[in-house]
Amino acid sequence: AHGLLTCADATGDVKHVAGGFADSIVRVWHLDQNDDDNAQPVDPANPEAKRARSIPMTEFVGHSEAVQQVVFSPCGRFLLSASRDCQVRVWSMELKICLCAYEGHFHPIWDVQWCPFGYYFATASHDRIVRVYAMDQAMPRRMMVGHLSNVDCVAWHPNANYIATGSADRTVRLWDVSDGECTRVFVGHAAGVRSLVFSPDGRNLASGADDGRIFIWNLARANCAAVLKGHVGPV
Repeated sequence: AHGLLTCADATGDVKHVAGGFADSIVRVWHLDQNDDDNAQPVDPANPEAKRARSIPMTEFVGHSEAVQQVVFSPCGRFLLSASRDCQVRVWSMELKICLCAYEGHFHPIWDVQWCPFGYYFATASHDRIVRVYAMDQAMPRRMMVGHLSNVDCVAWHPNANYIATGSADRTVRLWDVSDGECTRVFVGHAAGVRSLVFSPDGRNLASGADDGRIFIWNLARANCAAVLKGHVGPV
């Protein structure tokens, strides 16, 4: 990586690993393939010794600035990449080409996440807007407006009906995908929110922030269920 790696993801079967780099290139390593031509030769003195082998890698070129996020689709056939060049691109793992470049943002995109069932995906951007796209259309289907500063992270509810976002305005918001309206605003962090994850049953949401704390939010009651302290730096 040589200090250039900014993000990474792997398919569910761990056959492919993708990395987004500061040089605007997305690189995918194919762990289920062997590059025998570049393998280290056998040591005659110790034929049983392990040999280092080269892993086949594909470079996806198309972005013009640093890649901020890469994420594989649930089926593993597609790869999303979000970049500072204000674009999201979807790449085909079978054809190894860019299928579409999605536009709409006018500022860098910090995060992108697939819907749990694929097809749809959501983006979080420096322009304070969250957009929901479908694979068959280059322009967004929904726009979530309400944050007062750049949106750093986005997460889908397990039922795919809601989206959670974390922002530098120190709030976490829950949005209804069907109409794009904000249904919950969670306040409590003393710094920008950097990471989000839903519980598997969809009843709780965890948020990590630059203040070093993790908040557990109860979605039904719209309150804080627990505060986890211990980190001395941003989560």
